[in-house]
Amino acid sequence: MEPAGAGVAERLHSKTVLVTGATGFIAKLLVEKLLRLQPPVKRLYLLVRAGDQVSATERVRSEIMQLQIFRSMREKYQEHFSSWFWDKVYPVAGDVSLKNLGIADAALAEDILKETDIIVHMAATVNFRERYDTALAMNTMGVKHIIDIASRCTKLELLLLVSTAYVNSKESGIMLEKPLHQYRSYDGQSDLDISEEMALAEARLKELVCRNPSEDTIRRTMKKIGTQRAQKFGWTNTYVFTKAMGEMLAYEHRSRLPIAIIRPTSTTSTWKEPFPGWIEGIKTIDTWVTNYGKGHLKVLPGDVTTVIDIDMERRGLFTTDKHDRYNHLKREYNFTVAIAEVYRSGTFFKRRFDDSNMQRLIAMMNGRDRELVPFLVEKILRLQPRVKRLYLLVRAGDQVSAEKRVESELLQLQIFESLQEKYQTHFSSWVWGKVYPVAGDVSLKNLGIGNANLAEDIVKETNIIIHMAATVNFRERYDTALAINTMGVKHVIEFASRCAKLELVLLASTVFVNLDKAGIVLEKPLHQYRSNDGQLDFDISEETAFAEEKLKELVCSNASEDTIRRTMKKIGTQRARKFGWANAYAFTKAMGEMLAYEHRSRLPIVIIRPTATISTWKEPFPGWIEGVNTIDTWVTNYGKGHMKFLVGDVANAIDIVGYFSGKPYINAGGDVVRVKQPNVQAAMASFYGLMDMHYKVPLQDMLRRGLSTPIDHNRYNQLKREYNVTVAVAEAYWPVTLFKGRFDDSNMQRLITMMNERDRELIPCDTKLINWEKYLMETHIPGVMGYVSRETARARL
Repeated sequence: MEPAGAGVAERLHSKTVLVTGATGFIAKLLVEKLLRLQPPVKRLYLLVRAGDQVSATERVRSEIMQLQIFRSMREKYQEHFSSWFWDKVYPVAGDVSLKNLGIADAALAEDILKETDIIVHMAATVNFRERYDTALAMNTMGVKHIIDIASRCTKLELLLLVSTAYVNSKESGIMLEKPLHQYRSYDGQSDLDISEEMALAEARLKELVCRNPSEDTIRRTMKKIGTQRAQKFGWTNTYVFTKAMGEMLAYEHRSRLPIAIIRPTSTTSTWKEPFPGWIEGIKTIDTWVTNYGKGHLKVLPGDVTTVIDIDMERRGLFTTDKHDRYNHLKREYNFTVAIAEVYRSGTFFKRRFDDSNMQRLIAMMNGRDRELVPFLVEKILRLQPRVKRLYLLVRAGDQVSAEKRVESELLQLQIFESLQEKYQTHFSSWVWGKVYPVAGDVSLKNLGIGNANLAEDIVKETNIIIHMAATVNFRERYDTALAINTMGVKHVIEFASRCAKLELVLLASTVFVNLDKAGIVLEKPLHQYRSNDGQLDFDISEETAFAEEKLKELVCSNASEDTIRRTMKKIGTQRARKFGWANAYAFTKAMGEMLAYEHRSRLPIVIIRPTATISTWKEPFPGWIEGVNTIDTWVTNYGKGHMKFLVGDVANAIDIVGYFSGKPYINAGGDVVRVKQPNVQAAMASFYGLMDMHYKVPLQDMLRRGLSTPIDHNRYNQLKREYNVTVAVAEAYWPVTLFKGRFDDSNMQRLITMMNERDRELIPCDTKLINWEKYLMETHIPGVMGYVSRETARARL
């Protein structure tokens, strides 16, 4: 322990801190402050909502590390900033609304429990009018799950919970920093049971879903219920009510855990550090300021004695366009009423918050945060720098988020190095003069583009549409795969039909729509709205309705999220195989092709069917890859020593044994992984037999004998992990690895003959030019293993 009187910096020395809600505004400032104030801090575990470790790392990179607030540390560490940052920061994929904080990696969760000294819980939804179920899950149950984790931390010195001053927002005068009435209404007169509130929210949501209303109706109703429940117990809105319940849960554990609760008021821009005026997002008081400045607000409810003079600033900074008088007045009315209703509790607030606890704390202190698309974009910009514009549709909530995604997930990739060298300091201005990110979602009508003016510009300007958005997970949920791979094509076709200057719609499908055949597989259309063998009819609208109905049944039966996910995946595989496709991916891509083929007579549609996406052959440089897919799943898991049994045709196997014998993989612990000759099975039946003999029987035997020592547990877990990985990969990819066909490329060969010599040089399409064995051994496998090593190092450091 530190000596009494030790300062904040000293107390943080060599400590490990877990921060939830790490991509929030205050959390970003906290991360920057911790790293600047105490660079010898041992580690910052940053919990972010993400599907996996790679996505979590990317979120931390794009939404924290690359922010302007880190510029002083970039200047300090220069070219070493990135390595220094990742040496301290460890992104964690999770979700506070789930048990165990949603951390799927058991080993990582165990490391966090053993190492963490301080927990700072900041994850929350701060929307005053949030859906009741969402706010309860985040703001209330999130605290419960943090308490559960904190209770298991062996070295915990502090659990800091960030609440809000507005849990006390009714009385006038000085408001003391004291606990709320425990499990009672705000005035202390009525009992409050959090488990009953959870059950009520779940029951109301279930009732709504079973009545089959629109998403908008569900959202509005759940928001209304939240406000009603809050006001029933004396709080003004859902946000403060659910935060108050979170405080109550924490206060119950104050005697056995080192808990501190802080209650910030409004979040505004930085005063001095890391520099004055930095802010992200528009909240509370700034909603008034910005809308007044834009001319949208003329009537403000509030106390005139506390108003700041923003009119002087508005005169100098803002102007208002002249609009139709009716629309102008209507917009002003909508803005004014909406903002007034949300923030009335704050603007008519007559109290001052007592900060005695904070002042005492101050007195104690010493003075001292995708492979094909990038390749295509880079190729277009390098091959034809005079292209007018590239609209890039990405899934994002707004335009700013879309731009951040394109910046971090595309333009900062290694494949753009040649263009960066060419344009030097002008690269950024040049590329943003060509590239225009668009926030949207192909699974929604109008491609989910919320900005009507932008959508109209795209419709007027677009000459070529290249549709590549897809979920490529072979075992995807049926509803998800249908929404993206099938309905996504429908929405692209509808959008294309409105484009006035359209010359080409290029749809990227997959050869796996024709994967059940042996011999030569021709490039020809599928049976239109029929099974793969042409014997059964099916209706895409019926498939969509079927998926929706199954999902509704699961929700109404109160199934867990895990049960819903597994069941919808199983349904996808069942429907695919019923109609002759191997998996939900191939089936939903096939249905997308059928939708497109229906419009071939009125739209200039071309469908391409790529095989596996692997690393680059030559351009922009050999071996570039992002992600691990199809064949690489086998290669990487074998190289890591996770797979000893493979399903496939030995006649078509590549010599990965020889590769890894000469260049073994080095794991995260620095150990060299030695691999042996794999056992290759030519049929799934014999594969399952081997799995039983080598894994299931030994695992069952170990359980019967009991796992009495740590060595027993480690051996059991290792064997089970090997079994799970081997079976999962085999079941996903056996249609590929046991495939007996060869794809005819006559159409591609005809296209090549039509190209002039210059085009053939710039866009080499003839795979006969590739020495495949040399490419795989000297370019591809080194490329994919290099990617894996980089991602592992990035996640672990």
